[in-house]
Amino acid sequence: MRPASRPRSEGAESSPPVEGGARPGDTGPQISYNVLVAGHGGAALGGVALRGFPSRPGRLPWLAVFVLAGAVPARAATSLCATVPPIDPQALPCELATHQPAPDARPDAVRVVTFNVHFGADVAGLARAIRGNPQLNQADILLIQEIESHPGDDRAARLAEALSLNLVYAPARIEGDGTHGLAILSRYPMKDLEVLRLKKYDLGFRGTRRRIAMAATVQLPGRSVRVYNVHLDTRLKPEERLLQLEPVVAEAVKQPAAIVGGDFNTINAVSSLLPLVPVPLPGFSQAAALDAYMESKGFAAPFTNIGRTHRFPMRLDAVYARGLKVEGEGKETSVTVSDHFPLWLDIDAR
Repeated sequence: MRPASRPRSEGAESSPPVEGGARPGDTGPQISYNVLVAGHGGAALGGVALRGFPSRPGRLPWLAVFVLAGAVPARAATSLCATVPPIDPQALPCELATHQPAPDARPDAVRVVTFNVHFGADVAGLARAIRGNPQLNQADILLIQEIESHPGDDRAARLAEALSLNLVYAPARIEGDGTHGLAILSRYPMKDLEVLRLKKYDLGFRGTRRRIAMAATVQLPGRSVRVYNVHLDTRLKPEERLLQLEPVVAEAVKQPAAIVGGDFNTINAVSSLLPLVPVPLPGFSQAAALDAYMESKGFAAPFTNIGRTHRFPMRLDAVYARGLKVEGEGKETSVTVSDHFPLWLDIDAR
């Protein structure tokens, strides 16, 4: 059982169905995807099951074409995540998978974890790190950034299977022979799936990339919470960073209860030198400006004093909550499978 109130922790320093469907794929690993809901406000699709279509290039077998063509609304014909804006030529289809998570020991308290997994190549090691950490193994919702899917190596699906959690994976871009993107893993059902295209900046060498946020409504036992997973650009000036995040915040403030978390890349750098000189410098963190912005929009900013969240001395990651009571938060520095430290946040789900 979880304690009635979970205090802040800093790891070593202190301490059923996903509603969506399958992507075009091949006949490789036998992973099940249950097709239940298409897009934001989409209609239920009655438990259609597809097997063996992970997120990788290939021709969609005729059976899947038939199922999707007959069941998915026209605006979600290529993906069971709606896109914002609706017309996005670079949008890639989402991947969804269902498992049978163990029931939460305390359904009135929900733990949200954000973790940039740095490509997630060692899925087995990543799963061991999460299961072996007393704070992370209680996660009810995981916001994962920088995870990839390649032929024969569907990392998001493998991680969800290892943790027995439901999955929505949204690829942001093509990476080699696969994709690179975001994932939400949840103990609870998810619906109203969306991918939000974020403002694209020309950052020069190895910096200009398509950025997205993803959103899902998580159906907790007592209420629903709109959850947003974000990964912003690196070498942005503070005002550019807020502009890139603005579409997410504009949607989140409309919700009765919302969580916005992820890797905000609030680097320590002299703004006038960006994007050319992103050298980390003490005292120049963009994190405080982001906290102030989110607080001005009615969000709690519980990680203001959490310290660095990366191997370099920078606070890049955070979770913000609106319309929810925050009960505790922490940072797990003992988890070393990535260059980021995972953060967790407890909210009252009642």
